[in-house]
Amino acid sequence: MEETSCNIIRFVRNKDLSRKTEAVVFDSCSCVKIEPTGSEGRYSIGFYTIRIVGGLVEIRDNNDNLLFREIEFKTQKDRAIWSHVLVEDARLYGFGGKDGPLDKRKWRRIVLRNTDPTMRYRSPEADPLYLNIPFYIMAKKGYAVGVYIDSPSYMEVHIDKKKGVITVEKIGTDLDVYIILGSSVKEVLDGYVKITGKPYMPPLWALGFHQSKWSYKSEEEVMFIAKKFREYNIPCDAIHLDIDYMDGFKPFTWHPGRFPNPKHMIEQLHSMGFKVVVIVDPYIKIDDRDKLFLEGINKDYFVKDKKGGIFVARGWPGKSAMPNFLREEVRKWWGELYLRFYREYGVDGFKNDMNEPSTETRLRSYLGLGVKPKNMVFCRNGECLEIEKVGNIYALLECMGVYSTLRKTGRRFFILSRSGFAGIQRYSANWTGDIWSTWRHIRASVSMLLNMSLSGLFFIGADIGGFFPPFKKTNRKLYLRWIQLGVFYPFMRAHYAKARPPQEPWCFGKEALEIARRYIELRYSLLPYIYSLFRRAHIDGELIFRPLFYDFPYDEKAYDIDDQFMFGPSILVAPILHRKDQREIYLPGGYWLDYWSGEVYSGPKSISYTADLSIIPIFVRDGGILVFQEPQRYVGEKKVEKYDILVFSKERAGEFVIYEDDGISYDFERGIYTETKIMASPTQIQIKILHRGYEGVQHLRLRIFMEMKPKEVILDDSKYRFSYHDRWLEIETTKTNHEIRIEI
Repeated sequence: MEETSCNIIRFVRNKDLSRKTEAVVFDSCSCVKIEPTGSEGRYSIGFYTIRIVGGLVEIRDNNDNLLFREIEFKTQKDRAIWSHVLVEDARLYGFGGKDGPLDKRKWRRIVLRNTDPTMRYRSPEADPLYLNIPFYIMAKKGYAVGVYIDSPSYMEVHIDKKKGVITVEKIGTDLDVYIILGSSVKEVLDGYVKITGKPYMPPLWALGFHQSKWSYKSEEEVMFIAKKFREYNIPCDAIHLDIDYMDGFKPFTWHPGRFPNPKHMIEQLHSMGFKVVVIVDPYIKIDDRDKLFLEGINKDYFVKDKKGGIFVARGWPGKSAMPNFLREEVRKWWGELYLRFYREYGVDGFKNDMNEPSTETRLRSYLGLGVKPKNMVFCRNGECLEIEKVGNIYALLECMGVYSTLRKTGRRFFILSRSGFAGIQRYSANWTGDIWSTWRHIRASVSMLLNMSLSGLFFIGADIGGFFPPFKKTNRKLYLRWIQLGVFYPFMRAHYAKARPPQEPWCFGKEALEIARRYIELRYSLLPYIYSLFRRAHIDGELIFRPLFYDFPYDEKAYDIDDQFMFGPSILVAPILHRKDQREIYLPGGYWLDYWSGEVYSGPKSISYTADLSIIPIFVRDGGILVFQEPQRYVGEKKVEKYDILVFSKERAGEFVIYEDDGISYDFERGIYTETKIMASPTQIQIKILHRGYEGVQHLRLRIFMEMKPKEVILDDSKYRFSYHDRWLEIETTKTNHEIRIEI
């Protein structure tokens, strides 16, 4: 065993210690190799003591408090069964894309098997869904322990609430576990992203508004939608093309009738400020005349069946072969197809769909019938593994190959994936799949995205307005409440299915259009704040969409709230998630500023809040600093000249780092970026340039909440002009090092 002072402990059974999945990027942790016959030992690592008794691990801190204890490990046939203690009163979070209560201790059984739920998703608590991650956090006030099982095999987790026991049953007799110790969920997540990697830095435009449909069927329809956005002055950066853009649903093709000149269409959209995102499914049509199929056959690139032949899926093109992404050369081949498609047509992003992998697209799939993936076999390096042992990693490996190849261009692409595994955050955004247009599902999107965040995913969202069911239009109120909520999804996209009435912002009446436009403009105003949050995530692994207990770990009540969230460190969002225009809102300790009314609340307290259809309740935390810009119709429409900095520091000091780069290249990795720290206390503001490598915005307007008009403002030891109106102090200055003192 290697002794270090880190808080990550790895132990393995029935597996070589040097073997890891592609999800893991981290090496510097303590490792305990547990032999199947049992072993004994006692180790001290930093603040922790590890005891191994009868081959089972127990971890305590230096005060002899129990942090983690195994109860049993055994193998049965080709399965490993492993049990450990769930500490009393500890909640349970994580597991990937899961709905239901945020605290999964309330569930008895959790299935970790990436799958397309089809019609089962009409219940938002359907399990499993598209994206499952074998990582979970046990947490309560003063206690947090994370468990990551490094295996892509299918698993089931059973929770015995009465006994306080978690039992994991997985395919395969090996067990490779990372135990992450910490005093808070934030510390545990810091450890988890060290293991599986921090999120990639997306292009700035990808943080704008996306409009999508299954499908905009022709060039004429796409251009109509684009012109409507610009005619109504609704900000939008991306239009998504779904499967009907393809010729016979074959990837990397264009339908010759519906999209006769795709390159020209994309050039037109670019001239209007739109980016184009196209869907790609992992289906290669089985056709001896198809060059892609013949190349895959000749190079043995496809998934096999249990008899050694090609596994035949029923994909959108019909009978289809599926690439075997477990092989590195197949991932490179697949990525080169994306690169070629980009170079020929100029597309800006890719949506990797149906990559659970889903093996049936016909109507029968909605009835639970058709081709099942259970017959899939993945061979590499002379070893063939059935899907039960490796299926959950399929989407991760696909996105890994795509990202790595597209990176050669020096340009950041937007990549979106429906499925995923631990580490997918390094390559792709994710969303909650084909969510339904119901109040149950909009509420479910909050708890689901919170658990995705707590599973190490950062660039996440849900289909605004809801995707399904066919023939039913999202009602006006639900759509507007979803648009308001979507402003604070890290990934903001509206998407809906064919055979539904139109669901673009102008389809719900004039008043709804004005409200939708105002909130999408709010998203664009907040882009400097949001982009800076993504930088913090990329560098430090700091969550963007976060539960209250992430920022308030000592507030016991915060651990059970799953219909509110923090958007970065400064904004608390309490969306309206039902038909009524009223809800109860919990405000943790400290002062809170109602963003709309300017009223100040003192927490901890619960308040009854009424919000008409034009309002989503949002609050600025004491010490909060927000960064705004003038909204644009799309990123880069015009040069941003000034940032508005909102400062609310009544009692608590705060700080925020504004990040700027070109928004599209990887030049920031060579130091071509600028970071500006704003530090605020009730009577003092400091502006400090941390790094200046990019020419960003040069002017700042500080808007500081002050309940009394100040006597004077001192800027760098000299009196400075200011204005004061309705409890807001305004100061305009340049973005350079400054000390500002406010005399009350």
